[in-house]
Amino acid sequence: MQPLEPPMPPPPDISHPGIMAIDITDHFTAAVKTLSPGEIVKDDHFALFESVSALEIMDRKMDSGVLSEGESLDEEYDVTRGLLPEEILGIIDQLLCLEMAWHLGYPLSQTVLTSVYVEALMNPYPATIDEEEDFVTNTYERNLLSHIPVLAIKDLLQAAITELRAPKDDVPQEICAALESRLQLRIAFLKAVDLSAMRNDTSEAPKLPWIQMRRLIDDIENQHGLAKSVPEAFSTKLQRRLASTMPPRPMVKLSFEECTSHFKRFFLNGNEVIDVLQYTDPQSLLNFILLFQAQKPQPLVFIRTILQNLLFKDMVVLGRFSIRQLLDHDKYLPILGTMLRLQWKFSVSE
Repeated sequence: MQPLEPPMPPPPDISHPGIMAIDITDHFTAAVKTLSPGEIVKDDHFALFESVSALEIMDRKMDSGVLSEGESLDEEYDVTRGLLPEEILGIIDQLLCLEMAWHLGYPLSQTVLTSVYVEALMNPYPATIDEEEDFVTNTYERNLLSHIPVLAIKDLLQAAITELRAPKDDVPQEICAALESRLQLRIAFLKAVDLSAMRNDTSEAPKLPWIQMRRLIDDIENQHGLAKSVPEAFSTKLQRRLASTMPPRPMVKLSFEECTSHFKRFFLNGNEVIDVLQYTDPQSLLNFILLFQAQKPQPLVFIRTILQNLLFKDMVVLGRFSIRQLLDHDKYLPILGTMLRLQWKFSVSE
């Protein structure tokens, strides 16, 4: 005996004030019958993005707009709500975990862009920093404040540090110190990126921010116990606002221990990569690149991008030598060929 097929689910309740629903099934079926086999009808404004978005509608694995009973379409978290200092620590530490997950190769939609605060910073598009990168190929139509001068961001961070150092009776000193460590980490990171662009500086100055960050991440790791998590400040609902043909994906979750472990290696590799500027001859340069790339685990993409920039930006080697000068220094032309192949490898790396 054949099992009975399950009954069809009832149609969704689409009644709403001001909306009149009309059943177009018969009209649609009749229109389809007028088409020849292989013939399609396409609206000029119905592009690939809309086509993929229309697939598997109401399937939770494919449709980010599917709502549960009583669920709101938009994230209802209020970014203007008051926060305890411990909660601010928790949000910053969660952002550090998401940032590292992005460095590890996960997309922005599953990492940094799940933060309600990050979304509030970028949407609507801010004109200045008072309104409160990118080597990944997909930013989901989100401009990550690239139009804001770095100096303005540093000044804002420094102003926050000055405010933290002012005498306070309502915030414990250890909380203020923990918040300052995280702000100092961000300032040091911006300095490291700036100094890595100065390709002819053979002093120890470009290394100093990386050394400072390595020390700060130890402090941050020890202070993490003071933080109080705020899970509602992060939501995959924000994926609905992003320009993406990808179905909804869960947020990537690294433990804080994993996060700090990766950051320690990240800062050490950033310190090491600056040594490429200590050029003596093509052979030593090639040895440095081969040994640096042979590390297990391999340095993260961000660090390898810095190395590529130091080596070959604008076809000037290490910011000082033309290709001709490198040839003149090189007694064995295959070394240059190997370096050029490595440049191609860097450019096509993930």
